[in-house]
Amino acid sequence: MVDFRFHLVSLISVFMALSVGVILGAGPLQNSMGKVLSHEVEDLRTSREEARQNVSELEDNLKYSEESLTIAAQQLTKDVLKDKTVAFVILPGVEAQDVEEAKKALAHSGARITVCVSVTDQALSTVNAQYRDALASQVRGSGIISTINDKSTSFEILASAIDTIAREGTAHDGVSTLISFLSSDDEEHNFLSIDETLGEKAQATVLFVPSLLFSNSDNLPENYKDENKAREQFIDPLEGIFTSQGAHVVATYNDENVIKKLEEVSRSSVIDSLGRVAGAYNIAVGLTYEHNGNHIRLGRGENAVTTLGIPVAINANAGEPSAEG
Repeated sequence: MVDFRFHLVSLISVFMALSVGVILGAGPLQNSMGKVLSHEVEDLRTSREEARQNVSELEDNLKYSEESLTIAAQQLTKDVLKDKTVAFVILPGVEAQDVEEAKKALAHSGARITVCVSVTDQALSTVNAQYRDALASQVRGSGIISTINDKSTSFEILASAIDTIAREGTAHDGVSTLISFLSSDDEEHNFLSIDETLGEKAQATVLFVPSLLFSNSDNLPENYKDENKAREQFIDPLEGIFTSQGAHVVATYNDENVIKKLEEVSRSSVIDSLGRVAGAYNIAVGLTYEHNGNHIRLGRGENAVTTLGIPVAINANAGEPSAEG
């Protein structure tokens, strides 16, 4: 049998609890809870303002540091490469803005950019392997480049052609022929583009290398792995040819994979701080060492001598830089 008194007591208890809660909420606890919430909101607002102020101060400090670094770099490199001629070779993946900053820095140093050779993705893509082999045969058969032979790979021949274009200048008859081989109105078969053509021979070459070049293939998108492999195959012969003649600087980003590989294959100066103020001016510094037959590492990598290098006086009687340094 249902005990009516039990249900009545339960209902009374529920209503009493609700009443007590309403009374406390509207009375003693209201002010206490309101104050706690208000304090928390105020603390959050204060923290946000402090964070904004800190960010603003950091941005001001960074801007001041970059401006100071720019002034110091400009003072250090003013006319250190006066009347020297330099060619740029740019691999795909390098930011155009970083190349422009390097041009400004070298102009400030007194150097003249004779030519900018930009290698396209099509030149390195495995999709164009058959076409690249055919072009390599054309270049070999032309007899323009004496350093290649029947054992030279397509990438080595392509590298030799680009090196010759960069060093000899676009006014050279053989260079014009090489450019006609490697350039095409068909975008899929266009292996390079040419800019800044003064027609002069270059006394030094700067090779611009992207971050992705030697990255771990496991971290690459599936459709990019072949192209990355092609780039890695390309860099060894290109670097070997560059360091065999003249003064050369390899400019890249602060990518440990790239730097490690370059240290293995490179016998030239390496700048690992592209994209930063110091990177552009370090190229000029590196070239002063190269003109004296020495190599230097500058930037933020493990083996870098310093973040911002100090140029050396170029010995007017110095011959071609040696392969050692």
